[in-house]
Amino acid sequence: IGGPATNLIAAEMNIYSPIKFILKKPWEIVTEKNKYSDEAIGVITKFKNPFNPEKYVLLAAGISSIGTKSAIIALTKYSELFKKMKNIESFGTVVQGFDLDGDGIIDDVEIIE
Repeated sequence: IGGPATNLIAAEMNIYSPIKFILKKPWEIVTEKNKYSDEAIGVITKFKNPFNPEKYVLLAAGISSIGTKSAIIALTKYSELFKKMKNIESFGTVVQGFDLDGDGIIDDVEIIE
């Protein structure tokens, strides 16, 4: 949990992830289709652990803590979807967080890619 700007393990795993973080300012999330720089964007990725091929890495992260929170909320809101994907070896999902009640705190998410 946590983006590569603050989590050294996430930074080390970035090269192996199906969705990449650009690790210099301005920080971005890059997919095959798009680039994202909004702080409320988060990612959830699963891929083989490069240090133990019998295991997997599940990364929930964002450019900032707001994006990471978006990813965590998505894991709970869409938990049934992610459970169905347990046999998929590698995937990447981009989520957008929203502050629906205007209090400055992310309280809902949508899968955007």
